[in-house]
Amino acid sequence: MPRRRRRNFKFRFPPEIEDEIFKWTIHIHPHLRTDAQLATVSKRVQKCIEPLLYQTIKICGSTGNFESQYRLTHEDKFAVALNLKPQTFFQKHVKNLLFIRTVSKGFVRRMLSTCTGVRHLSYVSDHRSRDDCKLIASLPLLSITADKMTLDALSRFKCKLPQVTHLKTAPCFEDDLTPILDWMPALTNVTMEVYEDHEHILRSLRNIIKSVKRLEKIVVFIQNFDDWYDRGYFPEEEIDEWMEVDPRIEVVELEVGYISIWEETVNISLEIKVEKNEGSKYLGNKWEMKKISK
Repeated sequence: MPRRRRRNFKFRFPPEIEDEIFKWTIHIHPHLRTDAQLATVSKRVQKCIEPLLYQTIKICGSTGNFESQYRLTHEDKFAVALNLKPQTFFQKHVKNLLFIRTVSKGFVRRMLSTCTGVRHLSYVSDHRSRDDCKLIASLPLLSITADKMTLDALSRFKCKLPQVTHLKTAPCFEDDLTPILDWMPALTNVTMEVYEDHEHILRSLRNIIKSVKRLEKIVVFIQNFDDWYDRGYFPEEEIDEWMEVDPRIEVVELEVGYISIWEETVNISLEIKVEKNEGSKYLGNKWEMKKISK
């Protein structure tokens, strides 16, 4: 019998469909090192996906498990991109920016002065000079994650953030937070992440309620319940007391770290699988948390 010839079927997607496939790949698996390789497929694909690749930047200044665990970019590697691309590219496309404490002072300032369109900032840094604070205040921020010392510095240098509606910070124990929060007149949502130092949370909650004039919600993230039990604390009793203070207080048991919380704040899809719990509350598309109710 004569051999049948194999037919080679070739199918080409329209460019618009191909672009959507590349975009969807990045959305499903954000911050993978291989994402950057997609930009080498063609000039058209590069133009299509680079705005997505640079939309969220997470910078560290040291290597190790922390860098790989949270898919951070070392400052030396990102400096290469800063040197190759025009400043207008970063001004237009970088919307979400995170620093961890190991990033050098010079690089923090370079990023803040280059990425001037940032809307969501996580500033975990020891650099709090007047110049640093003025650079933060120049950004069109909608949300900020910062420690108490950074908030104090912003207040001391009279740096106003008029559009910020969401603040995430550690518990603040002052009797009156108004001097610190006056420079965020649009603030409506406050998030606190509680680890071991939880004895004064009740006082902190009352201070926030007193100081934030347009408050809509306070979310208290709790980690490491087992540690509480090991040290003789009974979190259920404390949580009931917290939630009786004001109906706008919500307490959530969380199984991911602060970087993941920040990513969800800016609506970035994550591949973090958490066991489903009855009454769980979704804050994003990919992971969920157990909401604690009375």
